[in-house]
Amino acid sequence: MGLLNIHMPKNHKKKSTNIQKQKNRQHRQKIRKVAKKSARSMARGFVKAQMSNVMGEPAANFVYSSVSRAVSSVPRSVRQKQLVLSHVASQYLRTFLTPFASGVKSTGLPRPPNQPTFKTTGYVRGVGAIGQAGVGYVAFAPCLANDKPTIYFSTKDYGQSQMSSPPSDMKLSASKAGAGFYPAWSAMTNLPYTGAQLSSSGLSNYNSDIDGRIVSASVSVQYTGTEVNRSGQYYAYADPDCETILGGNHLKTENGTGYGSSGMAQKDACEIRQAGRKGITVTAVPVANYIDDFTRANTSTWRKWFPYSNAEVYTTVDETSPNVPPATPVTYNTDDAGAPTLGVLITGIKEMTFYFEAIIHAEYVGPGVMQALLTETRSDVVGYDAVKCIVARAQRNMANNANLSFSQSLKQEMANEGVVFGMGSRSVDY
Repeated sequence: MGLLNIHMPKNHKKKSTNIQKQKNRQHRQKIRKVAKKSARSMARGFVKAQMSNVMGEPAANFVYSSVSRAVSSVPRSVRQKQLVLSHVASQYLRTFLTPFASGVKSTGLPRPPNQPTFKTTGYVRGVGAIGQAGVGYVAFAPCLANDKPTIYFSTKDYGQSQMSSPPSDMKLSASKAGAGFYPAWSAMTNLPYTGAQLSSSGLSNYNSDIDGRIVSASVSVQYTGTEVNRSGQYYAYADPDCETILGGNHLKTENGTGYGSSGMAQKDACEIRQAGRKGITVTAVPVANYIDDFTRANTSTWRKWFPYSNAEVYTTVDETSPNVPPATPVTYNTDDAGAPTLGVLITGIKEMTFYFEAIIHAEYVGPGVMQALLTETRSDVVGYDAVKCIVARAQRNMANNANLSFSQSLKQEMANEGVVFGMGSRSVDY
């Protein structure tokens, strides 16, 4: 009887080989995991040892565990060369990105001092018109007082092809409605304090002193005229050096010396877009850090009212003394009108209307502020500096791409610099 030849199926051999390969692969993966774990453990031990030599073992353990938790809470997608902003810095950046959003109200500057402040938001809305020369405009002078001119706008009677300041030979109250040679104006009446309250100081007013600072300021314009007459362009501009856009002083029967469309178009920070229903927004970008400080008692009145106006104020008539000896009446002037540093010029068909809205995020301190209004303030120097840098670069970069809006340029700059929003108490670079 011959021997029986038993042959295993070929597919069984393949299965056995695959199973063995899988076991070998799993074994190698386990070895690599153990090696990585050992390397991390050795690295942690070395770092902790070095930190212990400097600050002691308890402090080293606390610092190391805090940093480890912060890193592990951040997604891997943002761990490579990115700055995760703190919550306060993120809110500050959002006041430039979406200034009219309800979520950025009551935002403070992430800048010392860290004392509680009264954070508030003021706004003004209205309707202007393109003048007889086919030019209309809105100019914004961010102001901390609720009774001073903060927004200037053209009416249908305006007859110049460039912007104009309030006349120097009239009272501000008399020029409020506007005319052919000068704009109308309005105050931001829903801010909490008057100019007198902000300017009171000295020993006699030690318990009523109020100091303020602006967090951010923006203005938007939207064409609201007839569709058949819609034409022209928006020219949105915020002067990077905080210089006036309305020109110098002039009489009520003389042309102003502000920017026209050609002058605005030559500025690299000017955003130009076709006039349409969507509208356009421009935000102030002050470059000097002192502008973001609270105005103290010994500073000038214009600085307390118009911190963005760079010491430029318009001289207007205050009052004229009665015709008594001496026989010649004496005219007294005032500097109650700060120079606007940002705005929107719109070209098109005369007498077509546009809607505008200006907003200011501000905060106040001082013994004159009711303590019940104060809320906690946090400082983040790293986040503050990062926001200021990317906002300034975004404003200038609009000149490189005519299709970019300021918000789009800002998002692009955030991506270029690796800056992302966060919720922590401090901005952290990963």
